[in-house]
Amino acid sequence: MPFKRSLLCLTISAALPFSVCAAETTATKAVPETEETVEFNDQFLFNSGANIDVSRFANGNPILAGTYRVKVNLNNKLKITSEVTFKENGTPRASACITPLLLSQAGVDTKTISNDYDADDNASCVDIKKYYPTASANYDTGTQALDLSFPQIYIVKRPAGYVDPSLWENGVPAALVSYDMNAWHSEGNGSTSDTAYAGLRYGLNMGAVALTLARHPELE
Repeated sequence: MPFKRSLLCLTISAALPFSVCAAETTATKAVPETEETVEFNDQFLFNSGANIDVSRFANGNPILAGTYRVKVNLNNKLKITSEVTFKENGTPRASACITPLLLSQAGVDTKTISNDYDADDNASCVDIKKYYPTASANYDTGTQALDLSFPQIYIVKRPAGYVDPSLWENGVPAALVSYDMNAWHSEGNGSTSDTAYAGLRYGLNMGAVALTLARHPELE
């Protein structure tokens, strides 16, 4: 009888750690992730006596106010690479100025804001939460990407590889000339054959006009 009781206690003791572990795992999944606050000691910074404010780095790697060339993703898909201005908002992390032109280039329907903004406005900052419910914007300093999240109802349907006309560039005025030449000599069954080929390609780019001509004469 004592042996059976000891065996029962051993079985229960062995099962307890697994039960506790399972409970902790479930609780961990239920609790949302939050950014931990880190406090820096500026006494360890080597400087010329000037005070350096490092408090803005307490909640991660912030983006400072200024203009940066960043990748713009719309619903996890890369759309464009553009110059984006970040402005101070009273917090350690500056906010991206999302202009109507940026929304249009990324593939967001700008009809929703057409009463207040022009589609080619590249100076005004749009409050996307005001005009596009549940939309959000987040800048990832690690990947240097501005991630836009918009409901599908506000996404413009475009064919694959589409480039917004506002992104087209005329380029610089230039003239181009290229050529290639080939020759073949073959013999077989008592006959010979000689073939020569010359290709000439020339063009002129001026403003929005691009002229290109090609000639491919073949001589036998």
